[in-house]
Amino acid sequence: LPVITFLVANLLAALFAENLYLAVHGDVTRFEGLTFLGDMAVLYVTVGVACRFPRDWLVIGSAVAVGGIGSIAYAVVQYAGLDPFPWAFRPDLRPFATLGNADFFAHFLALSCGAATGIVLVTKESRLRRLAAGYVIAAIAAGGLSGTRAFLVAGLAIAICAALVYWQTRGSFPARRVALVAGILFPVALGLIAATPLGSRLIASVSNTQTLNDRVAIYTTSWQAFLARPVLGWGPDNLAPATVANRQPFAQALFGPRIAYTSAHNILLQVLVTTGIVGATTFLIMVTAFAWTLFSRGLRLSPMIAAPLFLGLAGYIAEALLSPGCICVDWFPWLTFGATVAILQTTPISVRQTRPLPKWLDGLVLAGAAVLGLALVLPSYRANDSAGLSFRSVNMRPPTQAIESGLNAVALDSERARNWERLGQAYSAAGRYREAGDAFAEAAARTPFFFEDWSNLGVTRAAQARSGDLSSGGWPAARTALESGLRYDPNNALLLSDYAFVLDALGQTDSALKNSVRAVELYRGDDNYDAIVAQISGHAIDPTFALREVELALTSKDSAVLRIAAARAALRAGERVRAVAHVEHVLTVLDPSNAEAQALKRQLSPG
Repeated sequence: LPVITFLVANLLAALFAENLYLAVHGDVTRFEGLTFLGDMAVLYVTVGVACRFPRDWLVIGSAVAVGGIGSIAYAVVQYAGLDPFPWAFRPDLRPFATLGNADFFAHFLALSCGAATGIVLVTKESRLRRLAAGYVIAAIAAGGLSGTRAFLVAGLAIAICAALVYWQTRGSFPARRVALVAGILFPVALGLIAATPLGSRLIASVSNTQTLNDRVAIYTTSWQAFLARPVLGWGPDNLAPATVANRQPFAQALFGPRIAYTSAHNILLQVLVTTGIVGATTFLIMVTAFAWTLFSRGLRLSPMIAAPLFLGLAGYIAEALLSPGCICVDWFPWLTFGATVAILQTTPISVRQTRPLPKWLDGLVLAGAAVLGLALVLPSYRANDSAGLSFRSVNMRPPTQAIESGLNAVALDSERARNWERLGQAYSAAGRYREAGDAFAEAAARTPFFFEDWSNLGVTRAAQARSGDLSSGGWPAARTALESGLRYDPNNALLLSDYAFVLDALGQTDSALKNSVRAVELYRGDDNYDAIVAQISGHAIDPTFALREVELALTSKDSAVLRIAAARAALRAGERVRAVAHVEHVLTVLDPSNAEAQALKRQLSPG
């Protein structure tokens, strides 16, 4: 009942989702829409039906252990700087092993470390206990290498729950043994943490709270999104449109306008934003019901299965409260839920069959289902591969391969916005701005909340107009595209700056200057915004208005470009003293060797 209720809540949330495609298929960085929930429901039922005996769990546990050992070994190779593969990020700083992300790696380590701890507590085989204990030590060391602070929280949760498991399975609380083990493990754990990236990140977090600004930004934005739609939320895996619509200016000031959140980095907040109070309530009931049942009854009926899963769930939940979700680890709760059902089924199920089906027919049906499943997903898989090839070859000259791969991607899967984005980038690299704009328009129609599609559309329509091709509407089409983007993301500095550039080309100088100044106010980290303010103010009809707007930008950002623009506007307005003050500020404070300021000073000098 809790599982069914949670699934129904997600279906209801999907009916009112901001973006139905995301609700069904998931965001391109997560893929945790209704299709993922369908996969998890199948996993839940399958485990509940098929995993009835310890030997079934020996297969599953061995597979997870082998995968974990392989990941840990690869993480050590990365940390040592011996990784034979090139990556966009430096794995020697924060190894991500086979999971592609250090946070995901730590999340897997947390749940597998919890499972191994459970085996140590309840197994009667000394060899298995030693192997599990060795995995726990290796997982702790690898968690330290990952530099993920949430791993420490997960470790504490596992330790607390381990004492409860011991009490539940042994009937007493081992106070002396806990104290002894803690006395040994605590300094060892501190030593491991101090010698790994996790220690340096913890020290940085304590000594400089600014390192936590990313979490503050994510949590604040996500909470505002929840308050905007508190009942059923924005739809499964719709956190991106939810947070764009509730973009916080302070977050953009810190991380720039290109920041986009697809995960709340907190499993409860993620559920609140995507499915509202209805989904969050059913989620809490589901997790609590299965965890309590596993603890109160499962540990008595089958401790060898229940203890690893319960402690693994403890590690998973603790890590999930501080980390992003991912399909590479989010299967674990559903495995645990199915196992709880299997453990509670103590009586055999009798099936009356007058004519049993032959085993070969079972195999044939399963093989046919597997082939059918592969056939259904093959086009999307090939499209994803083609889109990636297009992106990797876009800098080749000429970008013929990029265009061909992009066309192949949209032919195979025309509903995924990312495929249209790759095609648009390929056309743009080739200078084919009309086709690029058409591709970006298709992408924007599918993900209208994504600012970059509207920005790309506006820029390519502007480039098309500048080349003399007015077949797509010219400069007004560029303005319309950017206005559409600003309706979804009104506080995006990049869109505002692009909008100002287009308005200036259309002769709407005053409005252009106001929007360009607003972009500087929202984000001070892009010098191009300063240049656009200076460009527009240089030919503003009213120099007094231009001076006032540029000086308004200076209250947010003090730069040489803006100071010189203010000086020129002041000179045009007859404000010689203010012009001199701005020039002197550049030469004495900002950039004494600035040639433009020096030339302007000579122009302002008497005689």
